[in-house]
Amino acid sequence: MSVFNWLGSNIFKQPPLFMGILAMLGLILQRKSIGDVVKGTAKTIAEYLREKQIDIADKWIGRYSTTQEMAGFALSLCAVDEEMLRWYKAPAETILKF
Repeated sequence: MSVFNWLGSNIFKQPPLFMGILAMLGLILQRKSIGDVVKGTAKTIAEYLREKQIDIADKWIGRYSTTQEMAGFALSLCAVDEEMLRWYKAPAETILKF
């Protein structure tokens, strides 16, 4: 599969992701700080979702452990119903204390 086919299948058909990438590229070209790039990209995606009446149930920004200490950031989107949201927000305990 060519790069253009992959882009067409995976990026261009996902408007929030496509808009976020455009915003990110614009901010990078303006030589903004990494914090401004991440914030601007997330803000663009959130605004697009809000316009489509898709609510953001939760967001986390901070330092978290990553897969094999990768650099960068991750953005996860998933559809949930009220029951899943209730379980997601339920209190939980772990053996780790932070």
